[in-house]
Amino acid sequence: MQKRQIILFTMRVNLVIGISCLIFAILIIGCSKKEKTLPEEPQSDVYQERINRLVNDGLDFKLGDSVNEIIKTLGQPKDIKVEKERNVHYPNEIMDEIHRLYYDGLSIEIYKATEGNKELLQTLSVTSNKFKVKLGLNVGVTKPEIKRALGRPSKDRGNAWSYVCTDGYEHEVRFYFANDKVNKIEWSYWID
Repeated sequence: MQKRQIILFTMRVNLVIGISCLIFAILIIGCSKKEKTLPEEPQSDVYQERINRLVNDGLDFKLGDSVNEIIKTLGQPKDIKVEKERNVHYPNEIMDEIHRLYYDGLSIEIYKATEGNKELLQTLSVTSNKFKVKLGLNVGVTKPEIKRALGRPSKDRGNAWSYVCTDGYEHEVRFYFANDKVNKIEWSYWID
């Protein structure tokens, strides 16, 4: 009986030693692989440069600078809506237009200023990973992936993170989440 107890005790000790060695080996291997890490602060130059580029030119393809160029690039939209809008500087004299183009997974809002015949991107919204975003921050990525690429958000509303551009006007990009994955990316541009 004692011999059996000694054998069982020895087996338990060997098992504990074996598991301890395995855990130690895993820790050593894990610690030896150093990953490049970026600074934590979103204000760091590395993060802010990425944010500025993403806000100003975030799509991974050339969209176009006018309604006609966008249609030439993407084809005829599923729907187009045009609304008249009073010019903020001359509300009693000039009527401008807002053109909304709707594609499956992408909507675009262009402010068409009558004075100067300018077309300005006002908002852009992506809801499908069919439309690729720079830095691989496509619909479907997780919060940690965004944080690794851009740092902490300028504004955290739980289900929406905003990153603000600092190279002029305060344009921004917002990531909306469902189950901690991006389901919508929206750019908004300040129009004067």
